Amino acid sequence: MRAREGSLASSLYGDSITKLFPIIEANCSDSGNFDNVLEFFL
Repeated sequence: MRAREGSLASSLYGDSITKLFPIIEANCSDSGNFDNVLEFFL
């Protein structure tokens, strides 16, 4: 996911989408990171 953050784009958020990064955290569990990604996409 981190490798794809640079290619994310949104007409709604524009350049402000970078304020949502990082989507996943290094010190978070797999299920915690899954929750973060799910919330990001919703």
